[in-house]
Amino acid sequence: MRATKTELSQTILNKANNKIDFTHYLKESSKQKRYIVSITEIYKGANPSLQFDLLTKISKIIHFNNFDSIGGWYNNENKIYYVDANIHFNDIVKAKIIAAANKQLAIFDSEENKVIYIND
Repeated sequence: MRATKTELSQTILNKANNKIDFTHYLKESSKQKRYIVSITEIYKGANPSLQFDLLTKISKIIHFNNFDSIGGWYNNENKIYYVDANIHFNDIVKAKIIAAANKQLAIFDSEENKVIYIND
């Protein structure tokens, strides 16, 4: 048996396939920014493990290097799992403007660990 390091894209895929709520920071500086805004949907559906090209999509987002994080979350109301590429902000006003422009209903406050709806 040999020790091998799991690729970042595979680590994220494993979390998605298990429908775990997560944020994986792609840039160290992103950890210091409070508000997370979804910019690009990578996956939306009931079972990510059936999406044959999900690993490729995740890899492209990582290598594109325009995003601060990739996150996954499960919506208990509609039983849908989401994986998104995100940008982070310290300014709540900017975060809400960008979220609205990207047709998002909410942003995530990583400091308070809560969802903030755009219209609040």
